[in-house]
Amino acid sequence: MEEVAVIGLGAVGSMALWRLASRGIPVVGFERFAPGHSRGSSHGETRMNKIIGDQPAPYKPLAVRADELWRDLERASGAELVVESGGLVIGPRNGPYVTRARSLADAQGMPYEEIDASEIRRRYPAHAVDDDDVALVDPHAGYLRSEDGIRAAIARAEALGAEARFGVAATILSDDGEAGVLLDVDGEQRRFRRVILSAGAWIPQEIPGAVPVAPVRINATWFAPEHDRMPLDAAHFPVFMRELADGRIGWGFPQVSDRGVKIGLHGRYGTPVIDATANDRPVAAEEVAAISDYVTAAFPAFAPTPSTAVPCMVTWAPDETFAIGSPEDWPSVVVMSACSGHGYKYAPASGELAAQLALGEEPFADISAFDLARFSRDGEIS
Repeated sequence: MEEVAVIGLGAVGSMALWRLASRGIPVVGFERFAPGHSRGSSHGETRMNKIIGDQPAPYKPLAVRADELWRDLERASGAELVVESGGLVIGPRNGPYVTRARSLADAQGMPYEEIDASEIRRRYPAHAVDDDDVALVDPHAGYLRSEDGIRAAIARAEALGAEARFGVAATILSDDGEAGVLLDVDGEQRRFRRVILSAGAWIPQEIPGAVPVAPVRINATWFAPEHDRMPLDAAHFPVFMRELADGRIGWGFPQVSDRGVKIGLHGRYGTPVIDATANDRPVAAEEVAAISDYVTAAFPAFAPTPSTAVPCMVTWAPDETFAIGSPEDWPSVVVMSACSGHGYKYAPASGELAAQLALGEEPFADISAFDLARFSRDGEIS
């Protein structure tokens, strides 16, 4: 019987492969597409990192460990993966989003500067703000290079002896406890002592009904100024979370390619995905109407039609919290659904947790808030 398999080499799976290989554990990873592919949930150039107020208590130890491991991976790979560009939380002075971010930052002793609307207009001219708006400026926020991070983790894992197989679909056939987990790997049956299931939107297909997560189709969209040649680098257009006066919240990134700046909507939305593999159809005009309306209100100098729009997926847990552990009927399968739209920045730490759980080690952090036991049999929070 082989030791450990990882199904899905996206953000968390690639990191789990690396963390297991770093321990000298025989491990093989299976990915149905290419490294850093655009068919899952971790593509689109960038992911936000450590913006103010975005680390509630259960995630704080993961954030600390993830930061250490991102830097380790940068040193080992020689690639720039973490860009500390600064970040903004913008909204009405006493609005719910700014108030929450301010409170979390104060409680955790995170440094920030609060500036008024006139200063926002001076420093960050792309943002059209109301006179009552303020910005919390986080000097340590920034972004991660998403596809590059995945490729770097896989390359490092392979250098340490892991096997990574691409263009291969692995399906869980049975979990026989001490006898291990039986997989179908493109028609070949292979048995592993433990399996880490980090397949994102494919998790409901791998172990139907075992974990109440639901993938939805969203889109990644980029925008460009319609006329003005305003600066869109990180100094003038840093990563942001922004609440409008009507309650809509969006997020965005500086320009890192010729696509423009990436802007999206925050919150739970999207079209249910039945077959994750089929979520590759082009983005239709009606799918970007809501983000175009947001951009028109917040960035009137931008063309409201995206310069680029590509499909993506978010896999939601009912309470929008990570789902980590082994389902009752699948005791040798470690599910890592570090999802609900905020998983990438924690990916190295989540990969470390996956490795520890697969090996029966004590997790480096309290993960009781993420335990699958919180879900009842019908998928509700118990």
